[in-house]
Amino acid sequence: MATPERPASQRQPAPGQPPPGRKPPPPPPEEGKKKRRRGEPDIAGTDLNMTPMIDCVFQLLIFFMCATKFKTLEGKLLAYLPKDKGLKNVKIEEQKLPIRVTLMWNAHTRQAKVYVGQQYMGIADKGGLKAAESRVREIKTTGTEKAEIDAEPKMPFKYVVETLNALIRTRVKEISFAAAPPS
Repeated sequence: MATPERPASQRQPAPGQPPPGRKPPPPPPEEGKKKRRRGEPDIAGTDLNMTPMIDCVFQLLIFFMCATKFKTLEGKLLAYLPKDKGLKNVKIEEQKLPIRVTLMWNAHTRQAKVYVGQQYMGIADKGGLKAAESRVREIKTTGTEKAEIDAEPKMPFKYVVETLNALIRTRVKEISFAAAPPS
């Protein structure tokens, strides 16, 4: 005999199936994962173990503390000098300053004044260079073999060249030019 069919609302569900009209149960949570609420981002696996990081920082700190060389005091000179010899037997040569020939230009009179050291020799065109040459010869007898020409920046080259020629005639070994003062 045939059994009458029951309406869908009265039927019994198959084993493992939810009853009609109900939601299926959620799957069991996976091991190690926390259940998250609706709308929260998945932050699984964001726990950081800080121990290795702290170990690395301390290792670096110790390394740099050991590897750093601190600056020594300035002015302290380590020298191992002989104790039995000193300055008793050493002859110190006196350093001689160069003979300084200064040329000063007067723009109003258009004349060049010549000085040897601090001593005025005269106007270059009126025998000043001849007087300077003889004075350089006198000073040269004291052993000074260097001369320096100090000319103002606006000095005509004619006077600088004549002074250079006069110093060459005195047979000075080394002739240099003084640097112009900063303007």
